[in-house]
Amino acid sequence: MRKGILGTVLNSAKQSGGHPRDPAFSRLFPMRNTHSGQVVNELTAMQSSAVHASVRVISETLAGLPLILYKKTDSGKERATGNSLYRILHDQPNPWQTSFEFREMLQTHALLTGAGYAEIVRNGAGRIELLRPLHPRRVRPFKFRDSVAYEYYEQDGTQRVLFTGEIFVIRNMMGDDGITPLSMIDVARESMGLSLATEEHGARLFSNDATPSGVLEHPGKLDDDAVKRLRESWDDTHKGSGNAHTTAVLEGGLSYKAISLSNKDSQFIEARRFQVVDIARIYRVPPHMIGDLEKSAFSNIEQQSLDFIMHTMSAWFRRWEQAVRRDMFVTREKNTLFVEFLVTALLRGDTKTRYEAYSKGILDGWLNRNEVREIEGLNKVEDQGLDDYLVPLNMGVDDSEAEETEEDAAGDTDMPDDTDNAPDAHAARVMQAAVERVERKEAALIDKHGIESLRDERHVSFIMDVLALDKPAAEARIEARIARPVDGD
Repeated sequence: MRKGILGTVLNSAKQSGGHPRDPAFSRLFPMRNTHSGQVVNELTAMQSSAVHASVRVISETLAGLPLILYKKTDSGKERATGNSLYRILHDQPNPWQTSFEFREMLQTHALLTGAGYAEIVRNGAGRIELLRPLHPRRVRPFKFRDSVAYEYYEQDGTQRVLFTGEIFVIRNMMGDDGITPLSMIDVARESMGLSLATEEHGARLFSNDATPSGVLEHPGKLDDDAVKRLRESWDDTHKGSGNAHTTAVLEGGLSYKAISLSNKDSQFIEARRFQVVDIARIYRVPPHMIGDLEKSAFSNIEQQSLDFIMHTMSAWFRRWEQAVRRDMFVTREKNTLFVEFLVTALLRGDTKTRYEAYSKGILDGWLNRNEVREIEGLNKVEDQGLDDYLVPLNMGVDDSEAEETEEDAAGDTDMPDDTDNAPDAHAARVMQAAVERVERKEAALIDKHGIESLRDERHVSFIMDVLALDKPAAEARIEARIARPVDGD
């Protein structure tokens, strides 16, 4: 059955575009000449320092973040550690690669060739056992019925077809047909060729002791052997950085005349710098991240780094997350499972800024102290009230307090007179409201758990926060409250 389908698919592939590659793969890295005279393909492009640095920055940033499989719950989400796919995505997708190496490799393929591919190997129960990376130049996507299939040529030239659910695909940009990815090498071929040309020019320049090429003039006529000997003698004596600043001795009427422009005239350094910025623009990488600090300063590097996360990396995060859902989840899992990159670490500011943000979140009541510890990579602390959410005085009572009776509510209006809006009167009102809040909570605790419950550490922390007391003062107040006669309540 499978063989018959394969024949149909291959026939469809030939009709849609013919044989994609030489089966022997002598053209794995096709020759693409540019107007600069440079051959640009995946291998030569990575010889450009700017291209190499840009690809590494994006690939290593993505590979360095944990990719977490979650399952949806009534309260939100939790890690699906019991699912075998969690280990494959988070730890090791196959026996010979770590998760970092696998994602770095596929991301590099996508940045250079336009797409990264991996074969999905499933067991008899349909569960994913491993992900096997595929060479992108051996893969050709084509339309098949209402879906997409992928021709793959093994190293020995044998041909296979992979269908949806059998291949994982992460694409860069899409072509006009919505199937074939656009190779960055094809799109930016001329810019990359110019970058390679400037680097080659610099290398040749310094191989000649940074001296422009020139001619040796002789007043007479030399035969071919004499010309050859003179050229070889000159090169041996003066060519190369090892012969820098040696003294030239010209005899027999010889004279030297430079025929090339100087570095200053050709603006070689400026050309190299522009090519770095141009490649950074193509990959949307801040220049300072690939070593160009000319227009970067301490005051703007942090903002540029945040822009890189928001405008460059976030797009790749979404591509990976949605591609995993499309290619690796079966239909029933798409409503219960999802994956996310943990990007919190990339968005952290400096220590002072982080701590100020945490403090505001805790005091405003939408963040608790154990959550902050978890964000910072610290273990939770149990039984010290660090899971409690603080509630500002002007935000009303928290959920743990008992509902006020009508008498309590009426008592709230019994405040000191404040007709002149004096600061001390305002402070007295705030303190009275805080004391009454504590008393209401204590009454509720005694009624529900007995008077000894007031010694609970969580209640001690509550009094310290509300009444602005240190721990000994808060404990002393609690002991005084416990010592009061029951009739005095």
